[in-house]
Amino acid sequence: STTPALVVPAVATIANVRQLCVMAKVIGADAGSRQSISLSTTSLSGLQKGQPVLSFGQNIVGRVDRVSIGGAQVRLITDRDFALTCSFGRFMRAPNDTLEFATIATPTALARGTGKAALIVESMSVKETQDADLKVGDWVVLNDPEWPTALQGYKIGRVSAIEPQARS
Repeated sequence: STTPALVVPAVATIANVRQLCVMAKVIGADAGSRQSISLSTTSLSGLQKGQPVLSFGQNIVGRVDRVSIGGAQVRLITDRDFALTCSFGRFMRAPNDTLEFATIATPTALARGTGKAALIVESMSVKETQDADLKVGDWVVLNDPEWPTALQGYKIGRVSAIEPQARS
C-alpha cells in the first residue's frame, strides 16, 4: 500500500498538528500476528520511537515502535493489548444550524486493541452507556495524558456495537 501516514513528534503542544508532522508512505503490513505497518520514513528524517502516527485523515492509528535508517515499524492501536484511554462524542446541530462536535458525558474509558483490527472498551457498564445515551456511530476520541496534548480529542474510532460482556 502507498497510503500516506503522518508521524507526530512526542512534544507536540500546539493545535496545528499538521505543521509538526512528517509525511510517510505505508509500505507494508505485518505478515505475522501483530497489527503493525511499515513506513518508508527513516530515523534520518527525525523519526523517533514512541511518536504518535496519524492517518492522512488525521485519525490516530498507532505509535512508532521501531525506527532505523531502513524504515520504521508502527504498532497500530488495534494490536492486541495496545491500550489507551478515551472519551466519546458526536456531531450535533447547533442553534445556528451548524454541526458542532459535542463530548458525551461518560467516565474516561480504557480502550484495548483486540488484534483483529478493532478496539474494545470493557471498562464501562451497560448502564453507563445507557445513561450517557451512547449510540452506534458515536466517535471514540483520545483522552489519554500519556499522549501529546495537541492530540487530545482526535478520533481513534467509532462505536460499532454496544453489548453486554459475555463474562459479566
